Amino acid sequence: TGYSGQPTSALFTARDGHRASLGVVQQRQFEQLAQLLGQPQWLTDPRFADPDKRRANAVVIQAELSAVFVTRDAAQWETLLSAEGIPCGMVRDIGAALSLPSLDDRSLRVPLHVPGLPQREDVAVLGLGYLSSQGTPPAPDAPPRHGQHTAQILDWLRADPSLPQ
Repeated sequence: TGYSGQPTSALFTARDGHRASLGVVQQRQFEQLAQLLGQPQWLTDPRFADPDKRRANAVVIQAELSAVFVTRDAAQWETLLSAEGIPCGMVRDIGAALSLPSLDDRSLRVPLHVPGLPQREDVAVLGLGYLSSQGTPPAPDAPPRHGQHTAQILDWLRADPSLPQ
């Protein structure tokens, strides 16, 4: 379960073996989910009547959800549920996440030059995910190379009077 403790806010394995992250925490969302998944009996089942009862019967509702999620691919669940306003996303690795076309529309793909990378020095990283009234957050600096700051760190340590010299 997610931070909410709700069993309907969890990861579920889809037919293609990928996982989908479901974020249903509100009663209205659960009711909509049950209808959309073709499970109207969940709405009359006393074990699932409210968030506390679903939490007490977490194993049961998660087994029911697992049985439904395994009937489609994770990307299909993401598309279907998200279109209806139900929080759901396919879990992707970084490479797959960076390939999403919507990242450019939202300024989330940030170009980054990293000198010394073995295959290419120009890469893209995920940005911060928000825009402020001041505009796009600044692009991150390249990470330091191994040993790049060793001299500065040693100087700092030598300058600290609380450390043995």
